[in-house]
Amino acid sequence: MMTFNLREQQKRLQARMDELRAEIAFAQKGEKPWPYRSCLMREGRGYCEKHGEYHTHILVWSDRNGEDREKISCCPDCLIAEANDLTMELSSIKAEELTDNAGIALRFRGLRV
Repeated sequence: MMTFNLREQQKRLQARMDELRAEIAFAQKGEKPWPYRSCLMREGRGYCEKHGEYHTHILVWSDRNGEDREKISCCPDCLIAEANDLTMELSSIKAEELTDNAGIALRFRGLRV
């Protein structure tokens, strides 16, 4: 059975994965995340220390005080790498859950045939 802490960790990781999917779509295709649907969009260039130069999408809007705000897309390669890491972590949690539910005795877990 999955512990409460492990279940909470899985929920947090899944929520971050959902955020990353929206960020990746914004960075790669310029799809606006749902809270920013009515914002104006510009394009620009960004620089990532790890991956070099990349194409950015910039959302611009005015806040309640009338000040201009911006949301700039992150490096798509960094976002994809983070998503891959999260996928691996979620997979290991799922594998642990399946092992727990399989009824395998603790002394036999981790053994290879």
